Amino acid sequence: EISNVWQSQYGIITNIGTAHIGLLGSRENIAQEKRKSFDYIPATGAAFVPAQDDFADYCVEKVRGKVVKFGKSLSPDLSGVTFEEDLGVNGTRFSVDEVQITLPLAGEYNYQNALGVIALAKEIGITPQEIKAGLEGMSAISGRMDIKSIKLKNGNAVKAVCDFYNANLDSMEKVIDFCGKQNNFEQKIFVLADMKELGETSAAAHSQIGKAVAKTDASLVILTGPEMKAACSLLSKEKEIAGREVVYFEKNDDAFYQAAASKILAFAKENALILFKGSHSMALEKLLPLIEEGSSNKKSGGAE
Repeated sequence: EISNVWQSQYGIITNIGTAHIGLLGSRENIAQEKRKSFDYIPATGAAFVPAQDDFADYCVEKVRGKVVKFGKSLSPDLSGVTFEEDLGVNGTRFSVDEVQITLPLAGEYNYQNALGVIALAKEIGITPQEIKAGLEGMSAISGRMDIKSIKLKNGNAVKAVCDFYNANLDSMEKVIDFCGKQNNFEQKIFVLADMKELGETSAAAHSQIGKAVAKTDASLVILTGPEMKAACSLLSKEKEIAGREVVYFEKNDDAFYQAAASKILAFAKENALILFKGSHSMALEKLLPLIEEGSSNKKSGGAE
């Protein structure tokens, strides 16, 4: 058990999501496993949990050290953090003890994670200026909410949200919601692939993704993978009302990559927002060289 090996003095639980639900079966079981990371925190240490998570109190029931909650719901008097502005694809602006910081990672969930880090940093005596330097120097991990400015082979400049490192219901819904809320783009294109390892919850989860997409203004939705058929079925009932085009591919084989790339290049306008999101095994990153100017046009091959 990792917590037994490390026996950390401090620990953060960022959320109780659905990343391991196929393996553990429920969010309750996920919470039970995550709270084990607090087992060895001493009385001189501290556990940090999100204030609005419904499992927060459960996770800290047996903590011997200090319990610190973090999140947007806390007042600046308690957290020392004042939210200023959501900058969309450019991140979030806020201040820590009156020192202004711009977090370059986009999305409310990245801001929420930063609040956990800030709470820990303040607890161990790191100054606001040091917090600023650390957070403003961050960059996205390749394939995880990595936002790129690219020029397409059709000549149009677009923003690409590349989030193909992994996918589960929680992360997929959040990035779809984030893209849906952006209003500085001429057009939105979603390319979504299967979420793997969801077990018995897979069909319901992929149908839920269809519902999430239906709430957005995406004008082209490309879906791939046998599990995404559930999302396609739901969206097919909605597409005429929403005025969007939905294209479905059962396999992420070479035919998919070529056809999807051709569709994107025929459809995408200047200043479009294109979202790529799926489990890593679905290999959506293979689409980028097929649509980006200056990249090779060689065939990509399918994923295992």
